[in-house]
Amino acid sequence: MLLVVFLLTEFPHGMLILISATMPDFYYRVCLPLGDLTDIIALINNAIHFLRYCIMRTQFRTKFLQMYFNKKTSFEDMERKQSKYVP
Repeated sequence: MLLVVFLLTEFPHGMLILISATMPDFYYRVCLPLGDLTDIIALINNAIHFLRYCIMRTQFRTKFLQMYFNKKTSFEDMERKQSKYVP
């Protein structure tokens, strides 16, 4: 599912770049007007992937909260705790 969303959002941008490399006037007529649209689609794609990853992965969510919101834990302590984890 993630691959499909990625391809749907990034493929049009890649095609625009390839076509603009082959057609000299295409970049100014098409890419510039659509550039902001393709950028916002890519940004939305990245935000969706980050949120889905946070929701799906408990270990990632726990580590993220420890790193950014727990001031008592140092990086060395987190590394020590992580090295004890054996799947």
